Amino acid sequence: MRFKQIRDLVDWAIGFHVALARRYRAVARQAEDKRVVMALEYLADHEHKLEAALRRHLDSGDDALLRTWLDDSGAWPHPHVLDDLAASKSLDLEDVTGTAIAVHRTLEQFYRAHAGAATNDHERAFLNALADGQASETRRMVRDMARLHDY
Repeated sequence: MRFKQIRDLVDWAIGFHVALARRYRAVARQAEDKRVVMALEYLADHEHKLEAALRRHLDSGDDALLRTWLDDSGAWPHPHVLDDLAASKSLDLEDVTGTAIAVHRTLEQFYRAHAGAATNDHERAFLNALADGQASETRRMVRDMARLHDY
């Protein structure tokens, strides 16, 4: 469907974070390196926090904004970006960190693309806030993963 509401975008993003958390945990169960397991568990927890933040947008958000229609002709990212990570035989911390950064940046670009196509300032501000929040979380995640590298 080409036209979707902002609520649909937020619902989709919630599902995206849930799916990522599940995949991170599944890969963690197969990993042998303790630091890799710790990183994947951290990332799964991080995804659940992002999911909870988006749920708060739905619960306490501006209903009129959430019902705003988007002209969406682009493809939405999917959590299958972790398939290569799960299939890796020699999983290391750099692989995990690189994949997590790529996922976060893809989601930020997704929000920014929708903000760029927004039809009004309120919609644009909301989508840019989601993108800015995602960028902030990416920086935090990179910082925390760097600490794990030093561990």
